[in-house]
Amino acid sequence: MLKKNLGFTLIEIIIVIAILAILLGIAIPTFTSWLEKYKIEEDIKKISSFLQEGKMLAFTRKQDLIFLLNNKEACLQQNSINIKCIQLDTPFQTTSINIYKRGYFSQGSIVPLDLNKTKKLNPEYSCIVVSTLRVKIGEVNSEGTCDAK
Repeated sequence: MLKKNLGFTLIEIIIVIAILAILLGIAIPTFTSWLEKYKIEEDIKKISSFLQEGKMLAFTRKQDLIFLLNNKEACLQQNSINIKCIQLDTPFQTTSINIYKRGYFSQGSIVPLDLNKTKKLNPEYSCIVVSTLRVKIGEVNSEGTCDAK
């Protein structure tokens, strides 16, 4: 009579676990860097839309506002009182931009705090340039300034 083999041997299971461990060892660092890159891009887009919202608020209220970016928090202030704040995942250099009641900005730029790490990740968007009328997103160049697209 023939004996049926219905299970796996211990060696087969150990080999499968070893292969999975190797694949995870390759995939996890790639996934982690992709996640960090995505967070930078997401925060840049959040800040850009928040600045546009501030421009709209200043224009409709007919009052000057201040956009204040401090590490991982961006706030719109009126007379040193926070009107609205957003939390960010990426730390940015401290920046203050005036938003005037006619919808104009004081000029400035917004870049991440850790430029070396940002350059390694190479996100599509990693900085913001604010001109008098526009908010443009772009990439941090080798000098640490923003090249708007």
